[in-house]
Amino acid sequence: FGLLTRYFLGQGYPSENLMIQFFVYLVLLNTTLMVFNLVPIPPLDGSHVLLAVIPDRYWTLKGFLMMRGPMLLFGLVILDMATNGGVFRPVLHWFQYFVFTILVA
Repeated sequence: FGLLTRYFLGQGYPSENLMIQFFVYLVLLNTTLMVFNLVPIPPLDGSHVLLAVIPDRYWTLKGFLMMRGPMLLFGLVILDMATNGGVFRPVLHWFQYFVFTILVA
């Protein structure tokens, strides 16, 4: 959808076009989900990278993260909601800005 957005904007379609706005929102949603999924807390995919990097001698830390990861993630989401996006928002905004500069450039 990012490529389609870039193509249609390059063809002279106005950015107020509903199809273009739909494509932009799809790119925004997928970007947000991708960045959230990279958080290194189990059960998200970023945890696989973290657990591969942690040496095996820290097996207690690995076990703690595997057992308490979902609760830590839930607490992080609650904290994000309580601080009005203060936890995830800076990273998401930076990454979304990066993606949209690629789309529009």
